[in-house]
Amino acid sequence: MPKLFQIDAFTGEANTVNPKRMPKGAMQSSKNIDIDDTGSAIGRNGYALVRALANWQYAYAASWQSLAVIIDNGDLYRLNADLTLHLLKSSVLYSNVSQTEIGNELFLTNGIITDGYTVRDLRVPNPLSPTVSIISGNLPAGQYQLVCTHTDTTGRESGISELVVVDLLDNQGLLVTPSNAGYQVNTYISLADSADLFLAGVGNITLTEPITSRYVLPTHLIGCYPCPENIGKIVYYESKIYVSVYDSISGVTIVFYSQPFQYHLFALDTDYFIMSSKIEMLLAANSGLVIGTDIDINAYTSDGGLVPLANYGVVAGECGVNTMDGNIEFWSRRGMCRALPFENLTQKTVSVKSGETCNVAHIEQNGYNKFLAITDTLGVSNNEAIGY
Repeated sequence: MPKLFQIDAFTGEANTVNPKRMPKGAMQSSKNIDIDDTGSAIGRNGYALVRALANWQYAYAASWQSLAVIIDNGDLYRLNADLTLHLLKSSVLYSNVSQTEIGNELFLTNGIITDGYTVRDLRVPNPLSPTVSIISGNLPAGQYQLVCTHTDTTGRESGISELVVVDLLDNQGLLVTPSNAGYQVNTYISLADSADLFLAGVGNITLTEPITSRYVLPTHLIGCYPCPENIGKIVYYESKIYVSVYDSISGVTIVFYSQPFQYHLFALDTDYFIMSSKIEMLLAANSGLVIGTDIDINAYTSDGGLVPLANYGVVAGECGVNTMDGNIEFWSRRGMCRALPFENLTQKTVSVKSGETCNVAHIEQNGYNKFLAITDTLGVSNNEAIGY
């Protein structure tokens, strides 16, 4: 007769060793249970449908717990507490949308910033060069330089247009006609034979007398452009936003980062770094960015250093989530991981099919802190070919 023994507590699922050698309290497989802080197994709560959507495409609940947004049938909505929907913007891009939080706003990779009540564009485009005509006036003879910028309704000012250079004779002036793109257009003009540019005015400018303004063109606008198109991932880290842009032809990903606290301005020629594979996860921990690609996992620090963390990659989709302690938890090709510091939490005990795409969440419910990973169940687990 087999010897019976009492299990006082369950230690969780473990399937990477021979079942005959598993420690007391380990489970080889489990379904629809939770293990509480005493090690007891209890049935997991079920759920009931409370609202059906026409064509659900994206959903996100902010960490401050008073904002949830969804994209349904191509339209962006705020989800109210009573589960009614408030339309924020119609006909938005919805494929592979990711997000990052800054203050009480969500920055979305489809080019939208929202606090759940207002919506604005992620980008403020640089203006085209203005049309400049020479007219009669009293400007000193010499060479004049001028540029234009855009300002949106929230006060964000774009990078500069291409520089225009005009040579004037005595008794001449300037008529500046900016391109009209739905933004306030600011024109900055130099004094004769000078390099410093001063604000001359807004809209069409007629300049017949020397500039008296001493508001100098902000230097951080020079050499800057809007956020690139076709963003893959976006994250806020140390006063900047970082965005990834994947090039399917070369197989590399470029990560661009904004100016500090100027999230609409990117010095695209200088402020970037390159990864040699496709970035599937870009999240910020307390001590750096964690970059998960399709083949490996790395950490990036603000001084520009890249540190390898693992020689296996992460699963495509939304595979990572920030935790309350300022670190991240994520689903990799070899199970659940945490960073920083990097730690694989499941590799020694449980091996499951990682999937080819996934979505994860960190849930606090009934005293539990749960990491939930929903995958398409594809792929091969590490120990799938091992026989017992």
